[in-house]
Amino acid sequence: MKKVLALFLCCLFLAGCAQTTAQQNEPEETSAALRPDAASSQDAAPEPEETQIPCALPEKDLDGFAFTMLRSGSFFTEKGVWTEELTGDAVPDAIYERNVFIEDKYNCVLEVLESAAQHPSSGDVPKYVKSGDDSVDMVLDGGQFIANTSENYRNMNALPYFDFSSPWWNREFNEGITIAGKLYFTIGAYMTTARQNIYHIIFNKTLAENYGIARTASTTWCGRTAGPWTGWRRAQSLSSRI
Repeated sequence: MKKVLALFLCCLFLAGCAQTTAQQNEPEETSAALRPDAASSQDAAPEPEETQIPCALPEKDLDGFAFTMLRSGSFFTEKGVWTEELTGDAVPDAIYERNVFIEDKYNCVLEVLESAAQHPSSGDVPKYVKSGDDSVDMVLDGGQFIANTSENYRNMNALPYFDFSSPWWNREFNEGITIAGKLYFTIGAYMTTARQNIYHIIFNKTLAENYGIARTASTTWCGRTAGPWTGWRRAQSLSSRI
């Protein structure tokens, strides 16, 4: 029963079924004396309506089930899953409100367990699996480390409730790491760390040269030279041509 509830909550949490609004920046107020079209501006355009992305999950009472997420407390600490309280900052507060929404709607508790290991997927998960300990329901770690220990995880494509065509999933990423129809980790809108860090810049050398991104003695393709770090300079160079 715990496994069924864990699968349901895992899908629910990753999907982020809390209400999502399509918001636009409101224009700054301008003095009427400075606006030649002040009269016509009285008929202002209506504010954009809030829209809710539909969630296909059924109504369910989980009877206080505790869904536990394991993450590293020292490295790759995914911030998008948990905020202890409202802080006044937009992103942490949105995370907090989403979690409260899920807990209230489905009568459950979301918990985070922080590991002392840099990579829980290789440091902690094998111990849980071998001992039959099912106290952890989801692991948050770098994909390469999960891939190296994929025998400890379930194929997400074979699990109920998951619909990877939904807009909150990174479809291109998921398709790129699916092998023989099997998917053992994923990235979605819940994951703020993926938006805050760039670990690799992959590009085609021929195209780079065709677009004038010079390969000189002081700038190497590997990103680090004997002198300064060049990854940021290369990112700037590439972005200026996109």
